[in-house]
Amino acid sequence: MTFKPRGRKKISSRDAARKTYERVYSRPVVDPFAVPEDGLIVGPEVSTKQPVYLRYQDLQNGLHVLGGPGSGKSNFLRAFCNQLLLHKQKTGNGFGIIDPHGTLSRYVRDLVATQYRELAGEVVYLDLQQSSKVLGFNPLARANEENAYYVASSITEAIIKACGARSSSDLPTISNVMTNMCEALAYTEGAIPDMEYFLYRAAENRAVLRALLDRIPSRGPTRSARIFWEDFDQKTRQAFEAATVGPLNRLNRLIRPQEFRRILAAPQESLDVRTVMDEGGIALFDLSAPPGTNVSQDGQNLMSALLFQEFNQAWVNRVPDQARPFVLICDEFGDYVSGDVSRVITGARKFGLWCVFSHQNLSQLVGPDEDKELLYTILSIPNKAVFRGLYIDEAEVIARAMYLAGLDPDRIKHVVRTVTWDPIPTKVTMRGRSAGGGTSDTETETSTAGGSSQETNAATETSAAGHSSSKGVTRDEEGREVESELTGDSESQSRLEGTSHSESSSWSRSSGHSFTSNHSWSESEQEAWVTFYRQRIQEGARSYEALADQVFKHAKNLVLAPQGLGAIARQGQFPRDCRVPHMQELDIPDAEIFEFMKEVYAGKGRTFYIDSGAVDKFLEERETKLLESAEPQIEDASWGSSKKKKPRRRS
Repeated sequence: MTFKPRGRKKISSRDAARKTYERVYSRPVVDPFAVPEDGLIVGPEVSTKQPVYLRYQDLQNGLHVLGGPGSGKSNFLRAFCNQLLLHKQKTGNGFGIIDPHGTLSRYVRDLVATQYRELAGEVVYLDLQQSSKVLGFNPLARANEENAYYVASSITEAIIKACGARSSSDLPTISNVMTNMCEALAYTEGAIPDMEYFLYRAAENRAVLRALLDRIPSRGPTRSARIFWEDFDQKTRQAFEAATVGPLNRLNRLIRPQEFRRILAAPQESLDVRTVMDEGGIALFDLSAPPGTNVSQDGQNLMSALLFQEFNQAWVNRVPDQARPFVLICDEFGDYVSGDVSRVITGARKFGLWCVFSHQNLSQLVGPDEDKELLYTILSIPNKAVFRGLYIDEAEVIARAMYLAGLDPDRIKHVVRTVTWDPIPTKVTMRGRSAGGGTSDTETETSTAGGSSQETNAATETSAAGHSSSKGVTRDEEGREVESELTGDSESQSRLEGTSHSESSSWSRSSGHSFTSNHSWSESEQEAWVTFYRQRIQEGARSYEALADQVFKHAKNLVLAPQGLGAIARQGQFPRDCRVPHMQELDIPDAEIFEFMKEVYAGKGRTFYIDSGAVDKFLEERETKLLESAEPQIEDASWGSSKKKKPRRRS
């Protein structure tokens, strides 16, 4: 960990004698985050701004994505798929999306069309809204005598779960009928839409059923299915309807809409999901209902369940620990995934099938009679991405699973502390030192200039008069005193006139230079006793935070989290709060999408695409051939016929 200055700020201080000093504050800044080569970055962490990532290898243990509407869950899946595309460019590993709503699969389609166009030939796109091309998908196409029963059981489980039950054991009668029906269709190279010949009691349907049973061998593994339907054909009308009303109500949602019939009974080669997995393809299943059609939500769930079971069958035949990894994203999986998902999570990871399960709330995982097997299986997934939109009870359940490593029964909630201060006399030596100095350099220069002019006119008259008298005693040469008196008068008069003019000017300049320097230094030292105080804290009673309170705090944060903020938990690590960047919709013109889909249809090995008109024609011709082959038995199969029914064939 390194430290970097984060800005400088000048702070005045009286202790610095009116000077300034710089305080550099620093905070720990982590070096550029070392994201592993297989790291799938989903966004920055809120507190540290470091990238939050999921390692690609972590996905082999599954990923659980939970969040309500408008919580940011869909945005997270978009960012996640973007990272999967980047990883595919590096490794070639593919991924698939089962999307009943269609928004995620369309986003990935547009993303590939704009930014990863070189991958167009590896895309497999199933779109119910596409009326010109049909992707053929027959779940019974790869059944044979050895695995027909397993394929039939898987399809039955998918249909039962999509119709509301947890597993086939909840509806044993319906499950038995549907399993034998799927097994019989697998032997006769039929398709799911052909189930109507087994479940409707009309004369034509009964005749077609008997014609199909004639194709089933009476020996070997096929014997049980043939015997079941031969006995079933002999039931009374009331018993027949009681046994078939349940399957009919469920299958009508799947076999009646023309969009599903085209897909499930396409004449060409069916989609092989194992080939897609082995070749690293991008499988996008957009099951959103086109406007103005008979496709219901139950029908979407049924098709989603069949696709999931197709992947569930495909991984069994792969080589363990050597198969190419393939990530399967199941959006809203709680509506169509059956209870055997635990088998997929624990067993399929060794065969390269890694699943991402996304849904809105935990109540979708609770089956009839409060069956929580699927709930506990999903909660056991170590990798999680949880967003807001949960009820507080659900948030507490998911918080226990995510934050278990951070729960501490010994976490102290409050401690009673008493603080005392103990005096400690200490002899200290105080030293002081000061130094000062200064220099002054002065240079002056002065210039002065000035001048004056003056003119004066003056006239003066003077007049004076006076009288004087004086007496005195003098001695003559003989020493005799002689007295004398003098008197006189005087008078004078004068006049003066004159003019004076004077001018003066002055100029002076002076300059000077002075330099002074002074320096002073002083040092002092003094010893004194100073009393310091040491803090002493005495702890008393303690109270511990209950585990329920710790869980509630985490659950509260999950419920009140802002939109786009999620808790991302990797296996063995404490969850990190991540803000997923907003992934905007890609506005692509229809013409560009049309050109892109032409590249998809022309990809290598895309023989399972066929024109919808050719499919409709094939379905009509196929139905005509079935009725023609069964025409000799139509009269005998009618309800009102008085002819004796043909005996059941036995080996």
